[in-house]
Amino acid sequence: MKNPKISIIIPAYNVEESITRTLDSCISQSLEEIEIIIVDDCGNDSTIHIAQGYVQKDPRIYILHNPKNLGTFRARFEGAKIAKGEYMLFLDGDDYIEKRTCEILYTKAIQEYVDIVFFGIKFFPKKLSKAPIKNITKTLKNEQVLKETFLNSSTPPWSICGKLYKRELIFKTIKNLSFIDEHLVMAEDLLQNFALITLAKSSIGIRNKLYVYCESNSSITRNIKTRDKKIANLKRIIDLFNELENKDELTLNPYFYDAKNKVQTILLSIIELEYRYDDGANLSYLKACVKSLSYHKKWQTYFRIALFILSFGKIKL
Repeated sequence: MKNPKISIIIPAYNVEESITRTLDSCISQSLEEIEIIIVDDCGNDSTIHIAQGYVQKDPRIYILHNPKNLGTFRARFEGAKIAKGEYMLFLDGDDYIEKRTCEILYTKAIQEYVDIVFFGIKFFPKKLSKAPIKNITKTLKNEQVLKETFLNSSTPPWSICGKLYKRELIFKTIKNLSFIDEHLVMAEDLLQNFALITLAKSSIGIRNKLYVYCESNSSITRNIKTRDKKIANLKRIIDLFNELENKDELTLNPYFYDAKNKVQTILLSIIELEYRYDDGANLSYLKACVKSLSYHKKWQTYFRIALFILSFGKIKL
C-alpha cells in the first residue's frame, strides 16, 4: 500500500506460539488502509516461517530482516524507519489488538489533529499485580503533555504500546535516541515513550481498551534469568536517562528534569523490589518492600506487605 493511514510495527523474536493470533488481529482490522511491518529480530523458532505464510495471503504485510538480533528497542525503530503510515502503532508479537482499533484511533487522530492518541490496555489473564492504567483523555498541548502524563500521574505511561503516534514525532524521537546503539531488554519501553511524550506537541486519550497484553513464557522480560541481570539492565536505563540531558530538543521542555528524576526514582524503587526474594528470608522480603517505598509510593507494594503479613509470611508476590 502506497499511502497507508496506519503502520503497525511488530518486532518478532521467538513468538511462534502467539504470532498467528497477533497477525490475525491485524489483518482483520476494520480499517483496511494499513500496513503491517514484521521486524525479524533473528530468533531461532518458526515465527518468521509462520509470518511468511501471511505475506503470501495479504500484500499489506512486509517482513524486515535484521542482520542480527538487535533487541526490541532498536527493532521497533528499524521498522519505523521504513514505515509509510501517516500514524504508527507498535504491537508486540505476544499481544493483539481489537478489531476496530485502527479505525477508532485514526478517526480520533485526524479529528483532533494530535501527535499521540492514548488508548486502553487490558491484561490477559487478569492479575491483581497488573493495575488498570488510567488514560488521560483530555486534550493536552506542548509541555503539558509531559507534565500531565509523567508528573501529575501516579502511574506514568510506561509502555510504548497502547498509543498511536504521528509519523513525524516518531522520526524526531529516533533522531534524539540514535546515540543508543546497544541491546536493551528491560524498561526500554519507558525510555522510548519518555522521549516521544517529551517531544510531543499535542495528545488526547480515549477510554477504549483496545490493546490486549498477554502474559507469555516467551516474553522478553520473563526470559531474564537472574536478578543481577535485571538490576544491571535497570541501572543502565537510569544512566541513559542521564544521557538524555545532552539532547537540547528534549531539555527545552520545562518539565524534562522533574519528569526524568521521577522516572529514575521509580526505577530505583523497582530495583529494590528485586531483592525481596534474597535467601528466602521473611526479613529480606519486608526490608526490600519498605526500601522500595522509600523511593516511590506504590499501592501494589503496600498490598504486597499487607498480604505477606496477613498470610504470616506464606504469600510473597
